[in-house]
Amino acid sequence: MFQNIKIDIAGWPLRDLTLDELNGLFTSGHIQSTEGALELAKDFVESRSIKKLAAVIGQYDFNVLSFAGTTDFCNMSGMGERDYFRYLKIQFAEAAFLNCNMFRALVGEAGQALSNAALIYRLNQAQDMLGNIELVFETHGGRETELETLCAILDHTSFRYVVDISNIGQSESVQYFMENDLSDRIAYFHIRNWGRHVEDDVSLAWEQELMKKYPNQRFMFEPKMIAGTDALNIIKS
Repeated sequence: MFQNIKIDIAGWPLRDLTLDELNGLFTSGHIQSTEGALELAKDFVESRSIKKLAAVIGQYDFNVLSFAGTTDFCNMSGMGERDYFRYLKIQFAEAAFLNCNMFRALVGEAGQALSNAALIYRLNQAQDMLGNIELVFETHGGRETELETLCAILDHTSFRYVVDISNIGQSESVQYFMENDLSDRIAYFHIRNWGRHVEDDVSLAWEQELMKKYPNQRFMFEPKMIAGTDALNIIKS
């Protein structure tokens, strides 16, 4: 049923690989390196030589190369605004050095008092700093998936989402994503289940419905129970 769906690998399952192991997965064909998609987690990047990582991935041509950052636009990690945006410049510079074309961010914790207008102002500031790198937001069970904020971002900005339906704790927001056509507002999907690997029957049903609805979108496999070549072998099988 889903043989035409593009399945790539998310950053989480790759987090423990060495650079030689990562390069080997490209050369073996486990990771599609021509017109494919790859997500690089901030922790993966910062625990390795960024120069050597750039040399590895610079050999290949990705349609989507996404830097999965760690961000908090609601509380700014307890910093003042000036210092927090100076801190973000570090991650943004890493993404630029690696020639990423997307920066996957997290909006921040749910239930924060910050107004949607003030939040959107901060998001726009970050996009201005990123320049040609597209800022996208993952559904991570935080402020971005509270229905009021979700609708504000979709209605008043052009930002796109990385949709991980398993991460959305608000039932009304799950329903919103399942029932509305958001083709132009989705950067890519994260999925927990694929092929013979099933972590949760409920999210499996949601993911299959989304694949039917968006057959031309990219889906990145992000299992939580397996990683590395075990995860990639599920994609290849």
